[in-house]
Amino acid sequence: MKKALAITILLLTACTPRPGLWTWHHPDAAHAEKYRARDIEECEEYALDAEMDGRRHLLRPARDYGGWGDFSFEFCMQERGWKLEFEERKP
Repeated sequence: MKKALAITILLLTACTPRPGLWTWHHPDAAHAEKYRARDIEECEEYALDAEMDGRRHLLRPARDYGGWGDFSFEFCMQERGWKLEFEERKP
């Protein structure tokens, strides 16, 4: 019984979401500060153009916060040197 309780507590602890958010980071801090909004906007346009039906499936405001999106947007950002990283926040 104690073993089952310990395993349950361990699983619940491991599955607890960490406070934080996903953000785009660039190795060059000066580039990141100057071009983040531009790169997000241009990659949004690239992703829209890449869609076969031309309809928007994702919300734009989610992007700056690492919103989950389509492959075309993420590919475009990575080609420009951006990397999606999780920033943990202290509770």
